[in-house]
Amino acid sequence: MQFPSLKNLAENALVTIRRFPLEVLFALAGTIAGTVIIELSYLQRVNENWCLRVMMIANLGFLLSLSATLFTESKNITGAKKLLIKLSAALVVISLLFLLNPGEHSSDYIKFFLFSLTFHLLVAYAAFTAPDSIQGFWQFNKTLFLRFLTGALYSAVLFLGLAAAIGAMNFLFNFKFEWDTFSILFTWIVGMFSTLFFLAGVPADIQALDSDFSYPKGLKFLHNMY
Repeated sequence: MQFPSLKNLAENALVTIRRFPLEVLFALAGTIAGTVIIELSYLQRVNENWCLRVMMIANLGFLLSLSATLFTESKNITGAKKLLIKLSAALVVISLLFLLNPGEHSSDYIKFFLFSLTFHLLVAYAAFTAPDSIQGFWQFNKTLFLRFLTGALYSAVLFLGLAAAIGAMNFLFNFKFEWDTFSILFTWIVGMFSTLFFLAGVPADIQALDSDFSYPKGLKFLHNMY
């Protein structure tokens, strides 16, 4: 099996960032906020709840921006109109930063959960507003689900490998990596690597999915068993 080169990985990452710039920015903001929370906890400093709120908004912003991108691509909307739709989605989510404050109102956690659930469903449906796109809808969401599982597996393997390397450096060379290093490593792998990997697998040709009748081999195997 031939592994991709670093050049190919970098080129694929750039293509993904060009296609999903706002989504990547929200992911980066959430990852940085998560890192700050870890550092504040480790240093035993007071966290004024802003980092948690930024993480919540980053999650919602990622989902709503992705929905806007999928909608514009499915409708072949380009140029200024596409930019306006995506910026409007981002502004809607950023406004929630001043409405969600779980530090003062614990009920805001429930509001965040409901917003996140709604935006997840919006991602599933955003590209399939036409009534004759049922097949494409199922193929699209199957692809996203499998991509998410694959990304989770790769992220786990990457984290375990890097964590083992850091632990070996501590043991063999007496480096002083503290436990927060592992938390920060996990945050960046989940926040950035997993996100970029997931976005890179989002189908670009939405219309072509309507004629895709392929079936996952794993599900076909289980179906035949029963």
